[in-house]
Amino acid sequence: MNEELPDSLISDANVLIDFAATDLEVLEILARSLGRIHVARDVLREVKALSEAEALRCGLLICEPSLEEIMAAAERGGALSTRDKLCLAIARNRGWACLTNDQLLRKKCTNAGVKLVWGLEALLILVRKGHLTKARATKTAHLIHQNNPHHITTDIVTLFLALLAEV
Repeated sequence: MNEELPDSLISDANVLIDFAATDLEVLEILARSLGRIHVARDVLREVKALSEAEALRCGLLICEPSLEEIMAAAERGGALSTRDKLCLAIARNRGWACLTNDQLLRKKCTNAGVKLVWGLEALLILVRKGHLTKARATKTAHLIHQNNPHHITTDIVTLFLALLAEV
């Protein structure tokens, strides 16, 4: 687990979708306690359960990409979506960490030297820092799994709970 995070993170859509579908209050705790969590306006549009007003109320910061970042995201080729390429470009250019559960985006970030935080890892950090109880983190992880069992599998939740027990 990476406790040495930059002050700012850029979130992709999948983490926001998971938290918006389960508990907006936990998303607010993340945004107010983990560091400045940014989301590109175009990426936020993917999160149907979270309006721009709700995102701002939760403490997320809407990020406007630079022309250079937009151009990097628009490059053809590769399996990353344009929005994931945008998250990578913003993180790399600004020295931010990337908050994502997407395996391919995580691989590309690692190759580019971008720090990473898993969605459930963020919960562990909050528990460790005293901003979230273990019970609330456990409930949130189970709800995320219920809502997204294809990506947040039983094995991932089991690993999360083992790490949580060590906190």
